[in-house]
Order: sequence, then structure tokens, then C-alpha cells
Amino acid sequence: MGRVIVRGRAFRRWIDTNIPSEYRSGFACATLRRADAQFGDVTIATHRSCVVGIGCDSCRDRGAQRPPARPPRAGGTSSATRVISPVALVSWVARYGADGGQTLDLLVLWRGAPGWFAAGSGSGTSSGGNSDSYHSTIRYGGLELQLEFQTQTRTATIQGKRIELRDDNVVLVDEVDSPGGPSVVRTLRVDPELPRTDNGYPMIEAVLRRSPAIVEFLRCETRLPEQRAQPILDRICDQVLGK
Repeated sequence: MGRVIVRGRAFRRWIDTNIPSEYRSGFACATLRRADAQFGDVTIATHRSCVVGIGCDSCRDRGAQRPPARPPRAGGTSSATRVISPVALVSWVARYGADGGQTLDLLVLWRGAPGWFAAGSGSGTSSGGNSDSYHSTIRYGGLELQLEFQTQTRTATIQGKRIELRDDNVVLVDEVDSPGGPSVVRTLRVDPELPRTDNGYPMIEAVLRRSPAIVEFLRCETRLPEQRAQPILDRICDQVLGK
């Protein structure tokens, strides 16, 4: 368990991107954040150098009282990548409707060995695009994963490999940390409606649990090599399983 300190706007962006909404408002409760630390009712859990969870019980009401965000533009897109199970990351791209709701365009699950995403010295994503295309560079576990998506042709490109999605909107990628590199296992389709919390954050766990194949792929029963991070990932998996 290495020491991790993330400050200011960078920490807020990291939390918004990587931490489920029910844990997310803890960023307001502590100015110093380090591995496996407890600050009052704020708990930060890390696996090696990767923060995988944050909990803050009394902060939830404070988070709920924040002013609502400006309504998004219809047709605009949002995207995120974060840890979703002991063996996997989830990346997704969603489109806003006129009512502010979101519809899933693409979801990719990146699976590897237990805790693979925590190797190396850091993590993050960089992405961009428009209404017709999306691209992202995902850096986790000392790896660099490339994802591109063309909305009009419904094609995804993962590590240079082109995938014809047609009506599918989910791609399962395995062995991301193997010497031979990632391999696409299959594509499938889920109901694309993306529910939101009261604060407007996407509930990607609700989308994942709609598919038994996705739930099986996540291997939530897997134990991490570093057990101190396990409780937070168990809680994330419970959200996926609807517990």
C-alpha cells in the first residue's frame, strides 16, 4: 500500500471520473488523503498506488445540498472510466437527450488479473470527440489502452482492432495485462437507458446488472492480492449485483 496524495481540482476530477456517486462526496471532508487512511468518518482505500474507493457517511447530506449542475445540451456526450470489480475497469460513452437523461452509446469492460489496474505509478484517462466520434487513451496498471468509436457506422477500434458493433453496445475485452495484449471476447447488447442518482450522476452499475454475461465477466467473487482494498471493491460489486 503506497502513499497517495491528490489535491485540489485534480482530485475532484479524479473522484468524478473514478468513484461511484454513493462514495463520492467525501472529497469535501479531508484536506490530506493518503493510502489506507481514516480521517474522521472519511475512509480512503488504495491498492498499491491506485485509489480504488472513498467512503464518507456524514458527507452525503452535504453532497445532496450542492446546487444542481447546468442542464446538458441535448445530443452532447459524456464519458468515464473507472474501476468496477477486482479484475476490471469499465469505460462508457453516453448521449444526452432533451430531458437531460442519458442513453448508452458504448460500454467497454477491460479485464485482467486481480488488481491489474493498480500496478505502475499512476492512472488516468484523456479523451475527446464530437457527436460523430470519440477517442480515449486509458492509462492504468502501467498499460496504455486505446479506444475509438464512430457513432454513425457503429464501429469501435480497440488497440487498433476494428470491431463492427451493429446493434450491440457492449464490448468485453480480456487479458489486458497479458504479454500478448488485450483480446476482444465478444460483443453484446444491453438496454441503453442510463439511470441517474438524485444528484445526476450516472448509475452504470444498474446497466451492468441487466446482463448475466456482464456480471459473470466481472468476477466479483475474486479476491485481491492486497486484502485491505477488498472491502471497497466488494461494495462496488454489491452495487452491480443490486444488493
